[in-house]
Amino acid sequence: SKVNFTFILVAVILLLSFTNFYQFSFAYLTGENLLQRSNQIITNNQILITNNSSVTTLSGRTTGIWPEAWGLFLSSPLIGKGFHADRLFLNGQHTHNSLLHALVQSGFIGTLFFVSAFIYSWVILINIFKKHPQNIVLVEAIGILTFFTLRGITESTAFFGADFLFLIPVFAYLQFFPKDKQTNKQLNFLGNKIDIIKTSDAVEKISNWIKLKSENAHWIVVTGMHGIVEAYKNIEFKKNISSADLFVPDGISLVWLAKSKGFNVKKRVSGADLMSEFFRVANKEGFSSYFYGDTEETLEALKIKLTNEFPKLKFAGMYSPPFRELTTEEDEEIVKMINDAHPDVLWVGLGLPKQENWIYKHKERLNVSVVIGVGAAFKFLSGKVKRAPKLVGDLGFEWLWRLILEPKVVWKRIFLDGPIFFWLLVKDFLGSSKK
Repeated sequence: SKVNFTFILVAVILLLSFTNFYQFSFAYLTGENLLQRSNQIITNNQILITNNSSVTTLSGRTTGIWPEAWGLFLSSPLIGKGFHADRLFLNGQHTHNSLLHALVQSGFIGTLFFVSAFIYSWVILINIFKKHPQNIVLVEAIGILTFFTLRGITESTAFFGADFLFLIPVFAYLQFFPKDKQTNKQLNFLGNKIDIIKTSDAVEKISNWIKLKSENAHWIVVTGMHGIVEAYKNIEFKKNISSADLFVPDGISLVWLAKSKGFNVKKRVSGADLMSEFFRVANKEGFSSYFYGDTEETLEALKIKLTNEFPKLKFAGMYSPPFRELTTEEDEEIVKMINDAHPDVLWVGLGLPKQENWIYKHKERLNVSVVIGVGAAFKFLSGKVKRAPKLVGDLGFEWLWRLILEPKVVWKRIFLDGPIFFWLLVKDFLGSSKK
C-alpha cells in the first residue's frame, strides 16, 4: 500500500511538471508561432473585457464571453471542437465555466463523461465520509471538492488538469479505508431490490424453475438505469416490477453502484447474454422457448441465427404483435396461442416499460415456467442491430455504441434519463431518497 501511495504522489509531481505542455501544445498542432500564441493566451487569460460584459464572475472575470462560447458549442454539439477550442476560436479567450468549457471542447458525449466523473467523485467521498465522519482528511477533501465545485461556475476547472491532480493523493488515501463487504445478494436502491448474481446463476435458477414444473410463471426483470428511472417516475411501474421473482442488473451503472456498496460483482447480466447462455443449456436439456415481440422480420432472422448456433434448440413458437393497442379479443387470442404452445420460457421483446407492464398484467394467465422481458435482445441476437464488441460492453460503453448506431432509439434515455439517474445516486448516498 505504501509503495502504491508513493507511486501516485510521484505521478502527481511528474504530471504537474507538464503543465506548460498542457497549456501550449496546441500551438504546435495548429502550426502557429508558439511565442506569439503564448503571449496572446497569457494576456487574455488575465484580463477579459468585452463590450457587453455588464456582469463579472466571482474571480473578476467577465461573463460576456459566454454567449460566444455557447455559439461555438452549437457549431459542433455532439463531439465538440477539440482541445482548447475556446482559446483557439475565441481569440485566446477563456469560457470561464466548467460545464460550458466541457461542452465546447468535447460536446455532449465528452461532457457526459466529465459530469459523470465529477458526480462519482462526490458520491465516493460522501459515502466514505458517512462511515467515518470524524476523519479530518475526509473533511478537508470535502472542502477541496466543494471549492472546485463552486469554482467551476466561474472558472474552467479541467477534471484531468492541474486542479484535480491535487485530488489524486486524496483518493489514493481513500483506498486505505476497508471496504464493507456485502454478505447478502440483493442491492436495495430507492426501494428497487436488485439481485446481484452472475448470468450463469440466473440461468441455473431458470433451469430449476422449469424442472419444478410450477403452476405459476416466474418473472425475471432485466433492466438497468432506464428501468430505475422509469420506476422513480412511475410508481405503478415500480410496484409492477417489485413483484418479479428476480431483478438482474442489465447496465454498467448498476454494476458500479453495487461495487460502491461493497458487492462483489464484475459484470452486468444483459438480456442478450442471458438468452445466449440459457440456449446453450436448453440445447442440451431440451427446454423450449417462445418469442413474443419485435417484427416478423427480426423473429425470422432470430430463428435462423439460433438454429445455426443451437441445432437442438426447441422453438415453441414466435409472434410479432401489431404496433398498436390490442383489442380484448386479440389479447385473449395471444395468451391462448402462447399457452397452447406449452413453452418452458417466454421471451418478451416489447421494450421497457411496455414489456414489463404486459408481463405483470398477464403472468397469472400464462402457463409457462418462466417469463423474461429482454428489450432489444431479439435485434442483437438476430443480427439486425450489431452489438458492441465484448470489451466495449464489459468496460461499460455499450450505451455509446448504441448511441452511434441507433441515436433516435436511445438518445432520450442517455441525455434525459442519465441526469435523473445521477440525481438519484446523489439522493441515495446522502440518505434522502424516497423509501
